[in-house]
Amino acid sequence: MDAITRLRQGFVHTSDQGADTAQGQGRLAAALKLAPILCAAIGVFILDLFIPKGVADGLLYVAPVAWITLWSNRHEASLVLLVAAMCTVCAVAGFFLSPPGLFWLGLANRGITIFVVWLTVALSLTRKRVEEEVKALRGLLPICSYCKKIRDDKGYWKQIEVYIAANSQADFSHGLCPECGIEHYPDIFQKQHSSTHS
Repeated sequence: MDAITRLRQGFVHTSDQGADTAQGQGRLAAALKLAPILCAAIGVFILDLFIPKGVADGLLYVAPVAWITLWSNRHEASLVLLVAAMCTVCAVAGFFLSPPGLFWLGLANRGITIFVVWLTVALSLTRKRVEEEVKALRGLLPICSYCKKIRDDKGYWKQIEVYIAANSQADFSHGLCPECGIEHYPDIFQKQHSSTHS
């Protein structure tokens, strides 16, 4: 009994380590994805410090935001928001720290920049959410030639209705085609078939 308890605890500990390893790898992948984007944002900020107010260089802050929105998935929305917030702070700080120029034009350019940054974020997050909701069946589906069950990604065979309902937005209602009705319920369907043709 004691050996079984230790074996179970060892299994739980091993599965916890696997989860920790996967989580660590996810963080590393996010950091590797985020590092060049943050470097690009810092590069735009440094460039912004040398260009006078009134020049529309602030729109370059949209590039790192567009980059992260294109290369992230729906579960990395926090990364998109982080980059957008950082670019917004850099755009505001760059406005105040850049050399003198046309104040009103610089202010208008920064307002447009911040609007476009957050519009890009909103559109990207909406697109990712919609893509997740719209499930499309693609590729080859292994189907049994006799019972018409479909094999899923994990190797399990499921009824076609169950598989399609789980992998798309379609639902099913059952009925009988005329051929199957005549074959399985000939007395009912023969009467209907003859009354529709008379």
